[in-house]
Amino acid sequence: MFGKILYQGTDGYAEYLLADENGVMVIACMQPGYTGMRVKLYRVEWTEADGYRAHMAVYNLQDAILVFKAQTNRLAAEAEAGRTNQ
Repeated sequence: MFGKILYQGTDGYAEYLLADENGVMVIACMQPGYTGMRVKLYRVEWTEADGYRAHMAVYNLQDAILVFKAQTNRLAAEAEAGRTNQ
């Protein structure tokens, strides 16, 4: 799914889902600016093994991609380790 609106406030603030893979999401948090909508920050969210919903805010897309890749790889490795231990 790309570009799904997750939240839209009455003041123009909006959150758009940019990526969702294996429970790791990248969300663009946008607000109105002088020339239209602008990204305020990117939030990366994921669920830890204990059920805790973790998140990290970054200020550029490149950092969001790096965090997204790191978390999807880590969660996949943890899931694989859990399957091999059973």
